[in-house]
Amino acid sequence: MATMAWCLTSKGRSACFGMGVLGAQHRPKSNRNRQPITTPPYLDNTRTCNNITPRQGLATKSPPAADDHHLDDVDTPHRHTLFQRHRNSFNCPLPRQCGSTHRHFNLNLTHTSSKKIKMTGPAPDPFKPPYQHERHIAELAVQRASLLTRRVLAGILNPSPTSSTTSGTSTPQLHHDDIHPDRRISVASISKPDFSPVTAADFAVQALLTAAIRTHFPHDGFIGEEDADALRADPVLARQVFDLVWSCASTGETESDDEALSSALPQTIPEMLSLIDLGGRGTGSPTARFWAMDPIDGTAAFMRGQQYAVSLCLIKGGREVVGVLGCPNLGITLPSPSCSSPSSSSSSCTATYIISEDSIPSQDQDQQQTTNGILLSAVRSQGATIRPIADQTSQTNLLPAIPLTKSSSYTTTSSPTNPTDMSNLHFIDSLSTPATSSSLVARVATLAGVPNYSFPGTELYSSHMRYVAMILGGPSHVQVRIPKPRTKATYIWDHAGAQLIYVEATAGKGKVTDLWGRQIDYGRGRKLDGNWGVVTAHEEVSERLLEIVRGLIE
Repeated sequence: MATMAWCLTSKGRSACFGMGVLGAQHRPKSNRNRQPITTPPYLDNTRTCNNITPRQGLATKSPPAADDHHLDDVDTPHRHTLFQRHRNSFNCPLPRQCGSTHRHFNLNLTHTSSKKIKMTGPAPDPFKPPYQHERHIAELAVQRASLLTRRVLAGILNPSPTSSTTSGTSTPQLHHDDIHPDRRISVASISKPDFSPVTAADFAVQALLTAAIRTHFPHDGFIGEEDADALRADPVLARQVFDLVWSCASTGETESDDEALSSALPQTIPEMLSLIDLGGRGTGSPTARFWAMDPIDGTAAFMRGQQYAVSLCLIKGGREVVGVLGCPNLGITLPSPSCSSPSSSSSSCTATYIISEDSIPSQDQDQQQTTNGILLSAVRSQGATIRPIADQTSQTNLLPAIPLTKSSSYTTTSSPTNPTDMSNLHFIDSLSTPATSSSLVARVATLAGVPNYSFPGTELYSSHMRYVAMILGGPSHVQVRIPKPRTKATYIWDHAGAQLIYVEATAGKGKVTDLWGRQIDYGRGRKLDGNWGVVTAHEEVSERLLEIVRGLIE
């Protein structure tokens, strides 16, 4: 069988290498005597990159040109690699020492093209905890998207008599009576511009989140709630979404502490549609990294000026590793950021809150000032933080974060320290959601000893905001979700990220399982097909609640 090889010749002998003959000895026909086998120079450990003379013993026959499909492949070994590097006066033909013909990290020296490889993202810092860069970019992206939703919400709640579309035609305003009874207006049913304020925000937020993450982590996958089919069918709506996306572009008038998102915007409408489809048509993975996002969780509440959330979560191996939640319409009074200092008193960072749909930012000068929204984030095994969302003039700046993970954060007067006494449990539920059975959850509360008049303790429409109520409310707050029979599937974007923040904010004392006590599996695609229902509670009462639930549904 024919082989292809190149030889280094010295004093009548030469060592050859190439396809099929790596390490073989080559003897010229004139050499009749059997010569001892010599060690090829590229396998000689005594030789280094600095003591090899350029062009020493180089064969005169040129190897074939580099294949076009290999030009940008830095991870594929090439038979002509060594020759090309030697030919270009690279004084190192030792592949194992200088890296090229073996499958390990190497420079792109396989061809003579001057094209350079653009390395995306900073080099990993071995002294920093993992996933800090992912967390930072996700926080910036969610804050930018949250500010966009706030501007859209202001237009919904304070509409002008008419609003003009990009074509200059008059568009009637969306009235609350037009809100679809389901948790989200069906994208497929959109045909009038009067539904565009909320749908435009949904699409724009998903485009913003995807663009930011893809800029920094181009190899990650995505799962999002929306796809771009409705936008392709409605060019006017597509243009409105594109204008919303570009309203987030930096003006350059104020300095930012981070320019990570300055170029993370689609340049054309088709590019924006493709970004949206990355999430809308994503399938996830049981092993690989991907990001799950819900652009606006709780659309009906959003349009009423109540509580909603923007969520983003990095999933790897079916588990949440980074979670970020934006709550743009939540007004609470946070402790001073100085409590993040180790010398500060822990009690100033352990405030608990009972939130409601009406816990909106205060505009009254006579009342105590509240946040104009909050940003929650967590990394697995690294705790959780909370910070105010920045104002419109510094939309790329992150305000100082306050740690939520405190050893005393689970010590309150209503803490159920005795697993058999659960009468003080504070149930969080939604009586209007079509997906879960509030009547069964009420029976669980009654069997746990909670008075009937106390159920639900907190009612919130948004799925993620119910987790936020758990995070901020303390150990007595619990949530039980029992799906109704024959209801639609549970999608991962309604839970991913918020569950991780809850566990980290409770220092691991909070548990999240399905109704059978199984860990939530995010590696089965767009749906939580491996789980049924959710129980979120402190570890001291979680098992007792699971027993009560199983007694009802079995």
